[in-house]
Amino acid sequence: MCDIGGSVLIETSKGDITIDLYTKDAPKACENFLKLCKVKYYNGALFYKVEKDFLAECGDVDKQGGNSVWGLMDDGKLTHFEDEVKAQKRKKDRLKHDRKGLVGMVNKGPGTNTSRFFIQLADRHIDFLDGKHTIFGEVSEGLHIVDLLNNTFVDSNHAPLRRFAIHHTYILEDPFPDPPKLHKLIPDASPMPLLDDDDDDYISSGSEEDDVDQEKWNALMEAREAKSREIMLEMVGDIADADMVPPKNVLFVCCLNPVTEDEDLELAFSRFGKISSCEILRTKDGTSLQYAFIEFVTVKACEQAYLKMENVRIDDRRIHVDFSQSVPRIWSTWMSGDDVSKPKGGKKGGGSKSSGSKGSKGTAKGGKKRLPSSDSERDSKRRRPPPRRRSSSSDSRRGNYRRRRRSSEDSRDDKRRRERY
Repeated sequence: MCDIGGSVLIETSKGDITIDLYTKDAPKACENFLKLCKVKYYNGALFYKVEKDFLAECGDVDKQGGNSVWGLMDDGKLTHFEDEVKAQKRKKDRLKHDRKGLVGMVNKGPGTNTSRFFIQLADRHIDFLDGKHTIFGEVSEGLHIVDLLNNTFVDSNHAPLRRFAIHHTYILEDPFPDPPKLHKLIPDASPMPLLDDDDDDYISSGSEEDDVDQEKWNALMEAREAKSREIMLEMVGDIADADMVPPKNVLFVCCLNPVTEDEDLELAFSRFGKISSCEILRTKDGTSLQYAFIEFVTVKACEQAYLKMENVRIDDRRIHVDFSQSVPRIWSTWMSGDDVSKPKGGKKGGGSKSSGSKGSKGTAKGGKKRLPSSDSERDSKRRRPPPRRRSSSSDSRRGNYRRRRRSSEDSRDDKRRRERY
């Protein structure tokens, strides 16, 4: 076991990490790291390279390889310090890169250590790093943040696609006295990290809920839940499209007099424009349900009727007019397979009723193939021969093959990394 003599709390864009330092095994690297944290050198530093199940590198603040604390005190002159791997090698229980969370120095060769460091993401022994990179600490708290770092999405150069950065560093324990010139570099307060204009990962007050009005937040959550339900209904086939909305050329009229007929209602609304259909909903015995749907040819005529006919008296009853929120016609058209193309009134942006006659065959308007019109036709298209059952020995062979393949892929990756490191 290594002696712990120092500790640092690192606040990242995803959470906090506590690093315990091996001050007796790597005193030079620990002092450099502690003093750089003390002068807030790492504030805003990005994890610029993340290789899954290998290493995550950070500390290249100036994007030129960084600098040590002694270089910063020497007016910014680049200053390296030596590796401490020989002293670690001589120990009986020498330090090895054998577990997740170890923190070590990144270098370009022997004796080229600056401010760059890495966190080991692989929970295995990476033997080709032993004796080349100084291990000076380990993550004692916040290993779940290390897992998040390991699973972040990266590009072909292993650079994270979303910002993963250090925001602040706090010294919990520092056994080293401050050098004479260090006080000039220590800021009065921990500076805020410099963020890009398009950065949306940094949350200033702890959580999104704190920055958003509660009513707006509840409305946003309800809209997201409604959208999720619509997508689920589309997946199971209950609606044609998750983005389906009612047509904008159909009015809903209620509070009708039971004696009002379809022709009377159509006559009252026809002065605003041509009506393609007007229907009062009734029971099986013909009793009026006292509400109706009126479909206009144009959206403009529908809007004018909405503005003028609200609270108008028809057959001694004052009616209520609103835009329709119902999509039964769009749904029945889609289910029958008459016209599979998106109804003009059924997508956002409005429009008239979709074309396509009932019972038509072949392709729909726009060249899209119609859906099967009956359950038997759909079932016949879904029939597939049952899959052949593999024996347990076959499954075992496939499992062994996959394990060997993963092992060979890991070995190939390590071979390439061995050449780089």
